[in-house]
Order: sequence, then C-alpha cells, then structure tokens
Amino acid sequence: MGQGKYGLTVTALVGVVSLLLGGCQADAGRSEPLPAESEPPVSVVDFSGTPGGNAVVYASTHTDVPDDFPMVPYWDAVRRGEEFNDALVSDAEIVEWQLAREASLANCMKRKGFLYFPNDRQNSASADESPDDADYYRSRDSLFIPRLPATRAEVQAVGYGVQRKKVAEPVVTDKNQEYIDSLSAKEKSAYSIANVGVDRTAPDYDPYSQPEETGGCFGQMERDFPDPGDTHVEHNILEQHGDIVSEMTVRDRGGIVFGEKPMIKLNREWRTCMAGKDFPIDNLEEGRLWDGPVQAYMLAIRTDPSGKVGIITDDPNATPDEQSRLIGSATERELALLDFDCRTETDYLHRFTEIQRKWEQSFVDANRKALDKMRAFVDGLA
Repeated sequence: MGQGKYGLTVTALVGVVSLLLGGCQADAGRSEPLPAESEPPVSVVDFSGTPGGNAVVYASTHTDVPDDFPMVPYWDAVRRGEEFNDALVSDAEIVEWQLAREASLANCMKRKGFLYFPNDRQNSASADESPDDADYYRSRDSLFIPRLPATRAEVQAVGYGVQRKKVAEPVVTDKNQEYIDSLSAKEKSAYSIANVGVDRTAPDYDPYSQPEETGGCFGQMERDFPDPGDTHVEHNILEQHGDIVSEMTVRDRGGIVFGEKPMIKLNREWRTCMAGKDFPIDNLEEGRLWDGPVQAYMLAIRTDPSGKVGIITDDPNATPDEQSRLIGSATERELALLDFDCRTETDYLHRFTEIQRKWEQSFVDANRKALDKMRAFVDGLA
C-alpha cells in the first residue's frame, strides 16, 4: 500500500461491493443545495439532464456507454422484459397477498396453541430517497468507472458529485421475537415445529445443511398463497431465458473485462500517473473489478474533509456521516481532480470504451443465437 502527500492510505477494496454499488442515480428535475462542507457548483449540468445553475450533481459508479454498443439492445430487452413482468401484478395485489399470508400464518399458529403477530409493514424497495445505481444499472449496459464531468473546471466544482443521505429505517419492536423469548425451552421447540415443521432449537440443527423447510404453518402458508408473479411464468424473461441473462450478468457485472490484457495495461498506466502526482495506488486489485479509478472513488467515500481516511460503513446513523458517503468536500474534489487528470493523460475513457466494445462484440458473436432468441421473446410480449 502507499501513502502520498495527502496522508491517505490506500487499502484493498475487497468486501465493499454493496457500498460501492449503492451510489445514487441522479433524480431528474430535483435541485437542492450541496452540504455545508462544499460550495454549490456554478454553471454545471446535472447528470440527469436537468440544466445547471445550482443543480446537484449526484455521484455514480457507472458511466453510460454509447448507444451503438453491441450489448445495448440486449440489455434493453432484459429491462423491457422485467418491466413487462412487473406490470402484470399491481402494487395493490402484492400488498393484499402479503397481508393475506400473514393473517393465514397467525390463524394457523393460533390453532396450534401459539401466538403470531402479523407483520403489516410492506416491503420497501430501498431505504434511500432515490433509486440507486445498483437498481438503475441492473439491466443497462454501462462502463464500470466512476462518472466524472466532461471538463476540468466542472470537476473542480463538483468532484464525483454527492450521494444522497440514506433514510434511517424506523426502529420496530419485534413482537414475535419477544414472544418467543418469553417461552420455556420446551415451548420454543414446540413453537418451531408448529411454525416451520422442524425444531430449530435442537443442538444438531444446522440451517445451512437443511433442505428447504416446507412444513408447519409457514409451509402451509406458502402453498395456500403462492407468489402472484409465479402465475405468469410463460411471460417471465428470467424463467424462459434465464441462462443467457445469467451469462450476460456474470460477464458484464463480474468485472471480467478488467482481466483483459489491454485493460490491465491501461490501469497500470493510470496507477503510474497517480504515483507521479504523489498519490500511489496499490495494485492488490490488478485484473479485478476494483482496479483503476474506482479505487480513487472509494477513497473519496472514505475521506473526511480534513483528509482523514475513515471506516467504510453503510449505517445511515453512523458518525461522522462523511466517512460513509460522498458529501462534496474539498478533499473529495481534490481526489476526483487527480483522477480526472490521470484519465486525461492516459486517454482512459476512450481506451476503456474501445476495450469494452470489442469485449462485448466477442460475447455477442459467441452467443448471438441465444441473445436474438431472448430479444425476440421480449419483442413478442403483448
């Protein structure tokens, strides 16, 4: 690992996937001031397309590819297929299904002599104020490189942009757990058998080696109230073409392109450039998903306004908050500017774009029959 004049220690980034992919996509049309640690940008364009002034620029771990990229039409087909399938079941139907399941489970446990308190809180898509990158880019073609503005002046003003502050989930008392805790050991055993058909309190119980639990009241609930989406299997792109979608996902989202020789060479040049600016980056991630400019981005997330590198955390209540997200501080903008300069000196974005273009074309050539069949399936959905 290295340490330069900024006092920032660069460490391996393994194990921070969920945080990295949680950068937020721009929210079109919304304008609000930046946090107090950073002065508002001037005459910039919000990445969602909303014209400038003091519009907030939101950080992203992805950069959009040109429209003519080989995989664009196939990822578009995956997205359209998922959207079609999602629309087959309304939100109201999902809520009704969830509540019916919970009521069924409570009635069944009551007949067996136990209490069960139905969960009337519906699942929420995200604790964030806006959709995040992981959701937006889940079925879109993109370059896995932190997005930066097009000009050096804009980078000086906004850096990588800022991430939305996450909304803390309300603390909810788990009445069912409190009830289970109040039971005797013998009663807890009987409760478990009534609930799922096996004794989870048994000394030899191993949740990782058990078959799927289909017994007890929970199993009965599953059979009586199947997922409403399962009734539309013939229209489900993942059911009908899951193999090729899985290959697309593993190939694109698994960072395999970073193992290509031209990509390894490019990231070595970028690290050499950063070292020449007294900011050495270690090579522990060479050839893997976290190699290259994403390392500078991760350091920006971890660096507070004073330049101190903090812990990585996704806890919305963590203190200080700036140690877990981008807030637009001067130190973060300085990191982004170094990254921008080294990308410019190595022609990074253009070279990365062409490497991925060729890489995608080779995948299309090798899998065209399955890809075209999947795309035709989506085009035929009524």
